[in-house]
Amino acid sequence: MEVAGVVASIISAFGSGRALFQRMAGKKRTGRGREATLSEEEAWLRESLHKRPLEIERSYQQHVQRHGYRYEIGDSIAHSSLATTLLTLNSGLIKVINRFLAKEPMADDESRRTLLSLSEVAAADTLNALSQLSLRLNSQSVPATLKSLPPPKEMAGEEEGEQLRLKTGSSDKPPIPKPGEGEPIVFFDVTLGGEPLGRIKLHLFANTVPKTAENFRQFCTGESKGTNGLPQGYKGSKFHRVIKGFMIQGGDFLNSDGTGSTSIYHGAAFADESFQHKHTSAGLLSMANSGPNSNGCQFFITCAPTPFLDGKHVVFGQVAEGMDVVTKIENVRTGGPGGRGPGERPVQDVRIAMCGEM
Repeated sequence: MEVAGVVASIISAFGSGRALFQRMAGKKRTGRGREATLSEEEAWLRESLHKRPLEIERSYQQHVQRHGYRYEIGDSIAHSSLATTLLTLNSGLIKVINRFLAKEPMADDESRRTLLSLSEVAAADTLNALSQLSLRLNSQSVPATLKSLPPPKEMAGEEEGEQLRLKTGSSDKPPIPKPGEGEPIVFFDVTLGGEPLGRIKLHLFANTVPKTAENFRQFCTGESKGTNGLPQGYKGSKFHRVIKGFMIQGGDFLNSDGTGSTSIYHGAAFADESFQHKHTSAGLLSMANSGPNSNGCQFFITCAPTPFLDGKHVVFGQVAEGMDVVTKIENVRTGGPGGRGPGERPVQDVRIAMCGEM
């Protein structure tokens, strides 16, 4: 059973997973009765995991050589990040992964029965933990398909044989197309826990997606006015969602948690303007949404190529300077509500202290 088979079994057991992610985010279930489709998280997770069987096996073998036994619930001796993550999974999923790593294939129906025995809460916890597993693997190795990222550099660790980790920084700058005539450059001055983190400059593709770019630009400058007649925009807002190796998300200046949305177009959601630009590299600025034609104020910046988002999210800009700041945000510590357990919320506030147009 390949790693992709494990993921496929999970998806078979839990459906598309969209409802689980929505429940975890406190949102109502939608799309009842329609054919299930992969959520963005699942598509990313599947793409991340199925390319890494060798990395998983190598990490597992290192653990066995170091400690002499398999991963177990309550294993306090396992120190590798992969082991730590596996210990957050339920025993049924650990069984499936252990069998795979030991080359003892489980029949699909057997693995499916193992996963189907989970309660809804355990299923949600497992799916979240598996996402964390993928993130940790992402930081340990370089997927062969992400050619635009630099090769891994071995970093010193406390224990011999530590996995290679992907190192990104200011040298990992995406190719920047020259701004066209009249295309704006805007900036974010970002803080972490109230301390300056640096400036991000963003080139907006106003010639190809003018409506989307103008919406973002006005929220940067404060030209947009709310229903109370006061300026509204990104100044003081948070990056509320961070997934290492995937993206950083912000723009919800209404609720600061990903549930708020508005636009300069009378506050209404606006249509997907064009999918001309693709998610081909890190440093691309794209619209977050809740489905087709639901664009508002939320956005994200990619931390890696994310081709599975093409045709679903409108790319409307790119980091011109400050990719090192994006990387710093990507690497902040995250957790669940209140900073407890695994999650995607930065433990310390990551805020846009100042923003505007250059």
